[in-house]
Amino acid sequence: RNAIKNRKENSAKTARYNADFYSRGIFRVKNLPKTIMGQKLDFFDEIIDSSRSGILYLSETVSKITFQKPDKMKEVIVASKVSGNDNGFSFNNAADVNFDFYENYIEFDTKVISPIADNAFGYYRYKYDGFFMYENNKMIHKIKVTPRRDSEPAMNGYIYIVDDSWEIYAVDLAIKGAQMGNPALNNLVLKQNYSYNSKNKIWAKNTQTIDFEAGMLGININGRFTYVYTNFEFPEKFEKKTFTNEVLKFEANANKKEDSFWNTIRPVPLTEEETTDYLKKDALQTKKKSEKYLDSI
Repeated sequence: RNAIKNRKENSAKTARYNADFYSRGIFRVKNLPKTIMGQKLDFFDEIIDSSRSGILYLSETVSKITFQKPDKMKEVIVASKVSGNDNGFSFNNAADVNFDFYENYIEFDTKVISPIADNAFGYYRYKYDGFFMYENNKMIHKIKVTPRRDSEPAMNGYIYIVDDSWEIYAVDLAIKGAQMGNPALNNLVLKQNYSYNSKNKIWAKNTQTIDFEAGMLGININGRFTYVYTNFEFPEKFEKKTFTNEVLKFEANANKKEDSFWNTIRPVPLTEEETTDYLKKDALQTKKKSEKYLDSI
């Protein structure tokens, strides 16, 4: 109740900011059928294994973002990398994943009710699940949230609240596709972690992950998107011309960064699976650009 009561006040603390943003997205397919409704599915034969499973898409971006609530955002993409395409531009961007639990609703395919929305008690049941101490003796409360009805867009899992200030420390929440009116989506898990900015005395989101599983017509896809926010600045106001019609911009040669750049700037190390995919698809791309391959086609 205290978190709901202080929701607007805590939301205002991060109403304006500049930050560095990193994102990584991966889509996998599992047991891809060879045909669907009589049509061959051979587009991905070169990149999936013998069990017809593998990574369909892997990409990373590094950008600088400027944001003002409720919905003004400017993003400059400094670097973009797509596995198997050295001219590719990733479609990961900050505006599409700006999920804010201080708002009454989180925008997915439908409006999902936040566990600390003004009307949250009409949609959620709560169970106190203990507390732990964070650095500087800050008490963090762990609360289990459960939808009152399975047919409504409410999430299931945990929300962590900072004592006294009633700010969000973390969320670990899941929702079924049926609850959002999306029959293709089986399950979606959204996690956020916040860190304390001692200079501004603000809890600001520093990491976010989205895991999902989806399937239709025998095609089963799963994936993860990882986001990291760093170097926050919280100005009291922005200049008038800060936000224009240009909301997304790519810097020159953003998709030409060397591996050495990525190896030093990447805040979350690549998994073995992701490293292998970059090597495999780079080799495949080199082959397709070779004179021998081009002559053969």
